[in-house]
Amino acid sequence: MLYSIVLGGIMIVVMLLLLRYLCGERIRDLNQREGKWWKDFLVGIGLSALTLASLILLSDPIHSMFPSEPQSGSGPFFSEMVQSPWLFALIMGPVLIIGAGVFEELTRVFLLTRLWNISSNKVWKWMAVILSAVLFGLNHIYQGPAGAIMTGISGLIMAIYYLFFGRIAAMMTAHYLHDALQLAMIYVMANAS
Repeated sequence: MLYSIVLGGIMIVVMLLLLRYLCGERIRDLNQREGKWWKDFLVGIGLSALTLASLILLSDPIHSMFPSEPQSGSGPFFSEMVQSPWLFALIMGPVLIIGAGVFEELTRVFLLTRLWNISSNKVWKWMAVILSAVLFGLNHIYQGPAGAIMTGISGLIMAIYYLFFGRIAAMMTAHYLHDALQLAMIYVMANAS
């Protein structure tokens, strides 16, 4: 939680300052196409459904190819979360909004746009998309090889969306919903028994 709220918040500010004062761009320049907030919200729901569907469909085959040990550090976290409605609300609110929705997607878009500024060549743009997905997956290696691959696939879906549609708010919405729905399922299932 410290990483998500404090460090994530600091990094958001740093990226926005770099964007503005080093790159000479504004945050709205990260939206490479025109759009409406309500369309971004609806697309975010669809993107979330797509990433969750890929997780459901690919999870078993990937876990069978790359067996992973259970995460030792996450057990106490989940136990504490399911026993405390206040902690659950904190995680579902500012932790996921700042840490997943804003920080991770702003980082992805910041990286992609910086790389795309090097060259407008289509092959280069696709290489940047793949690189961003690999880096995103590697950033989640603590989840084991299968978890990193699954996260990389979700990152690839988000990066491809940004390549074609260029709207960051839909990605932030989708990432928040993707993580929030999984945590909500854990919370409900643990408290149902």
